[in-house]
Amino acid sequence: MCRTAISWAIYGLCQRPDFQRKLHKEVSAVATETPSYEEINSLPCLDAIVRETLRTYSITPGILRVVAEDTMLPLSKPYVDREGNKQNSVLCVKAQQLCAVSFAESAYNSC
Repeated sequence: MCRTAISWAIYGLCQRPDFQRKLHKEVSAVATETPSYEEINSLPCLDAIVRETLRTYSITPGILRVVAEDTMLPLSKPYVDREGNKQNSVLCVKAQQLCAVSFAESAYNSC
């Protein structure tokens, strides 16, 4: 994890003191002050917090792609266009650039 992700993990733990206590209890149960890689990987709450932090606060802000061929992109929810017609898809033309923005809002709920 990079320092930004670690900052988000600390922020998330500050928001959820119950998970902070759970993590503290799990880490305190490790028999040594210098745990091995295997010992660190065997901590399920720590693993859940790291994974949820990386899922919720993505390191990359978005992914840019170029459309290879004309494609109708289906929508999860239809919208009404300027003429008042209900649209269920969007036309993406060849060579058009699309940006998928990484954004999620969640809490630590898998620990």
